[in-house]
Amino acid sequence: LPPNFTSPVAHIASTCAFKNTASNTCSISHCSVRNDTATDGALYHEPFGAVLRDNSIRGTPMVVSGEAQSGSGCALSRRHGFIYIHVLKSGGMTVKAFLKRALCGGRTQMPCATGRRDVLEIVNCASALQQYPEYFVFSFVRNPYSRLYSGYSMAIMYDKRQQKEKAPPILSFRDFALHKNIRAQASPVSASHYIPQSMFLFDGNDCPVFDFLGRLEHFEKDFIEILKIIDSRELIHAFENGTLQHEESTAYGSRNLLLQGGLKGVYANEEVELAVA
Repeated sequence: LPPNFTSPVAHIASTCAFKNTASNTCSISHCSVRNDTATDGALYHEPFGAVLRDNSIRGTPMVVSGEAQSGSGCALSRRHGFIYIHVLKSGGMTVKAFLKRALCGGRTQMPCATGRRDVLEIVNCASALQQYPEYFVFSFVRNPYSRLYSGYSMAIMYDKRQQKEKAPPILSFRDFALHKNIRAQASPVSASHYIPQSMFLFDGNDCPVFDFLGRLEHFEKDFIEILKIIDSRELIHAFENGTLQHEESTAYGSRNLLLQGGLKGVYANEEVELAVA
C-alpha cells in the first residue's frame, strides 16, 4: 500500500481517490492495490462502495455541511472512530435512530449521557471532518428520482396551505422538478432536502469526503458491512438483534397515496428525467 494512503477500508477498496497537484483537482480510479479475488458483495458495487482516499484529501469539508442545530448534523463517535454524514432524504433518520438505540440505550438527547460524550454526539459535519481526518467516514445515497420525489412529498406534507388530508397537491411533481425557482414557494422545507447528494459528499475539488458510500436500495446489506468496518461488537450485536428500525416520520408515507400514482409515473416524463438525472 502506498505510504500516502492510510484508511480503514484499505484492504477492501476497489476505488482510489487522490489529489492531482498539477491541476488541483481530484482523480478517481480503480485501485491497483486492490485484491482482485474479492469481487462480490456490497463493498464493490458502483459507483463507490469502499473508497481508498489519499491522506492529502482527508479532513477536507464537503461543499454543503450539515449542521447539528438544523437536524442535518453528522453523527460522531470518538470511542468507535467514525463519522456518519447525513445526506438529507437518504435514510439519515434511520441511521441516527439506530446509533442512538445501539450506543445510547435509546436516549434521544445528545450527547449520549453525562460523562459519555465520546460515545455518540451530533455535530457540525465540516468541523468533524477537519478535526478527525483519520476517522472512518460513511454515508448513504439513494436513487435521485425517489429522493427528489420524497422531497416533493415532504414539501407537500408541510405545505401550510394544505389543511385537509385528501386535498390534491397544489404543485405537480413535474413543476417541482423542472422549476427550481418555485420550489421555495411550495413549502417552508429547506432546499437542502433537494440539492444534489454530491454536495454533501464531495469537497470543492470534487474529492470524496467519505470512505464508504452505501445505497439506500440495499441498505441493510451495506450497513452490516459498514458495522464490520467499524468493528464494534456492540453495534453488530444491536443490528443482529433487530435494533435497526426504518424511520418514516419524514419519508413520503400516507401522503404518497395522494400523489396520483406516486413514483411509478415520473420516469415516463423525459423532461423530468433530464432534470433529475
